[in-house]
Amino acid sequence: MVAFGQSFHLENTDLRAYLDATNSACTAIIEGHLDSAYHYYQRAFEQRQHPFAHDLWNATVCAAQLGRSGQACTHAGASPTASRWL
Repeated sequence: MVAFGQSFHLENTDLRAYLDATNSACTAIIEGHLDSAYHYYQRAFEQRQHPFAHDLWNATVCAAQLGRSGQACTHAGASPTASRWL
């Protein structure tokens, strides 16, 4: 049954695109390219309606580090007007 689950996920093109984009984002973070990482997270979030929490967190941190506090709040689930606190 585990093999079926793994096979299903590998064939799910939206999930594959999401995972490819988040993997590229993580690589960009490691290499110090936060702007590229944020771009990859944006692309990933277009593929998945409910992104994984750790990806939302990473995108939030990237946006905050890039000075995009409104976008950081959006990813964090806060009101964009709360950006004055970042």
